[in-house]
Amino acid sequence: MQSAELGRYGAAANAIAPVARTRMTEEVFAGDMTAPDSGFDAKSPDNVAPLVVWLGSDQTSVTGRIFEIDGGQLTLMDGFRHGPMVDKGDRWDPAELGAVVDGLTGEVDAPEPVYGAT
Repeated sequence: MQSAELGRYGAAANAIAPVARTRMTEEVFAGDMTAPDSGFDAKSPDNVAPLVVWLGSDQTSVTGRIFEIDGGQLTLMDGFRHGPMVDKGDRWDPAELGAVVDGLTGEVDAPEPVYGAT
């Protein structure tokens, strides 16, 4: 992870998962990305800028985090945790892995769908 590698140099590494209207999203998610006639535009890309500025400032001390920003909602993502494990004690053969992965995924909840997934 970049945060571990760059931390020794005093650099932070975080990621942003923006939910905003762009040329890429305005057609694909047209119903969700339409700008309102008035009031707060939650899907404006301008809403992402304050987080970008703060993360790049000397006011932040966080590293190794993923932030989702959707209008006025800021979410600290809680992923990349160790789950169940199988240790063969030797190199895996690709033919063995299907059954092992099926067993491991059967021990945990399904991941949350990403934005826009059905």
